[in-house]
Amino acid sequence: MNCIKIIWAEIAGKISGFLRKAATGIALAVLLAFGQPAFSQVTPTTVFVLTNLPAVIPGNTTTNLFVASQQIPTTNVISLRQGQGLATAMTYTGTNAATTLGFSINWAVSLDGTNWQTTGFLQSTNTANGTNSCTVFTNYASTLLNNALYITPYSIQNANAATNNIGLNNVTVSFGNIVPGGYP
Repeated sequence: MNCIKIIWAEIAGKISGFLRKAATGIALAVLLAFGQPAFSQVTPTTVFVLTNLPAVIPGNTTTNLFVASQQIPTTNVISLRQGQGLATAMTYTGTNAATTLGFSINWAVSLDGTNWQTTGFLQSTNTANGTNSCTVFTNYASTLLNNALYITPYSIQNANAATNNIGLNNVTVSFGNIVPGGYP
């Protein structure tokens, strides 16, 4: 009788082990066949095309975009969100073949939307390529913008000779987790 119990216990153990392995195999097969659910959080990105910028930047000049007497921006004030950087892309074209020097946009930040940075700007500087259209990309890490609440273009500089103007076709800014005009 004891032998039957022992044999029966061994058979039951083997069946139990087989069933466990079979269930695991079936679960794995189902998982591979149908995939597992994917969970992720997508960080929204806002693309903001700047408006009211000068179409032509004369050579050897800096075009101020702020109201000079008040040192406040006239347009394109963008709210920032902490921990997020920004990317800028601008497209421009020189007016003649000699237009090959620097062209930049200076970005000012503010902690309160009233008092704006007037020196030490974040700067997108690139060179022109004669009359060829140039599209350039600059990425600013979040560490450059942390604790600032707003950003706006302050001025645009053309380092080329006075006869070498640059046509500004467009400026686009891409931000993670921001809304142009701010949050309520």
